Formats: sequence, structure tokens, C-alpha cells
Amino acid sequence: MEKVLASFNITSNATSQANNTASNFLFYHNPVFGVSTEYPFGWSATDVAINQSEPYHTVADFFYPLESTSDKHHEAVAIAIDRYGNFDSLNEYLSNLISSYKELKKEFRVVESNTNSTLAGQPAFKLVFDDLNKNKVEMGALEYATMIDNIVYSISYYAEKDKYFEYLPLIHRMVNSFKITDVGLEPIQQPEQQGLEPIQKYTLLA
Repeated sequence: MEKVLASFNITSNATSQANNTASNFLFYHNPVFGVSTEYPFGWSATDVAINQSEPYHTVADFFYPLESTSDKHHEAVAIAIDRYGNFDSLNEYLSNLISSYKELKKEFRVVESNTNSTLAGQPAFKLVFDDLNKNKVEMGALEYATMIDNIVYSISYYAEKDKYFEYLPLIHRMVNSFKITDVGLEPIQQPEQQGLEPIQKYTLLA
């Protein structure tokens, strides 16, 4: 039986629209990487990583369907695992992540960041930021991440800025149900690695 390392709960003031959807959630589980969550009915769930050979994995993507022919941008959630093992603390990891994002996207703007949050029952950082995608549409993003045995687990949400708060209660439910199980993952040391290369995370903002 897999050992459940941790889970956590957060609270939110759900909108009436989110309340109508609250009971319609499906279950996602990836036994290869030991992560699971609930996700809203009607959203698509796609396994991205299929093996443990790489140090960084976007494990799964979740997309809300386009609402009309004029809607060009999916609301999206990504679960990722970073096994580089080059950082000793969440604060150091967060600082390097922000620096890397700034290098990749000149429109990147931090709205909120802290290392006083909780994810999967563990200390975590919270990062909220705005950005422009390739079509110059303003996007909002929310990311939580925790470090267990020098492996970073994250769950991130991306949406058009004017829709960001509309779906936030559903995202809270996904984060609330997020669990990590021990499947024997180990850090993959990369001594030559300087900072982070979070390019894969930005595919959702394209």
C-alpha cells in the first residue's frame, strides 16, 4: 500500500457559480509520480510525463474547454515535479524561480509571493503573478509548491485576467484535494545547473 505523505486543506469563499459545480468533480491519480487531485467535471485531464527519467516533469495538464469561437485561451491547471535537487530551501527556490520567469517574460509582474503557505501538509510558497501571452492577452497565474526530500511538487493555475477570479474557487478545490504518495522518487543532481529553467510551465500561458 502506498504511504500517503501528506494532504492539506484551504478555505475559500466560493461564488454561486462555483457552488453549482462543487459536487461535480472527477478523480485524477498518477501512480508513476505519486500525485492525485480532484478536478472539475467538463475539464480535460492529460498525462504529460510518462516516465521518471527526466529531472523536471509537467505531470498533468487540466484544461477548461473554450466557451465560444471567440474564446482563444483555455483556463488551465498544471501539476509539476522538479527533481533537480539544487536548492536547500523553498525561499531559495522561489527566488530563483522568479528570476527565471523575469528573464523569460519581460511582462512578468509579481502580485504576491510568500513562503508562509501550506501545500500537502508541508511548508510551501505561494506565487501570484500577471503576464502577457504571445497574443498580448493579459493572463493571471497562481502557483503553490512544496519541497519534500529535496523534490519540489507544484500545482499552478493560469487564466485570462478577466476570468481569473471566476474559476478560483474550483482551483481551491483542486488544491484542497491534492495528495502526494511515496513512490520512491529521488532527486537528480545537476551540479552544472545554474538557476531554474521553467519553460515548460509557460506553455500554458502561450
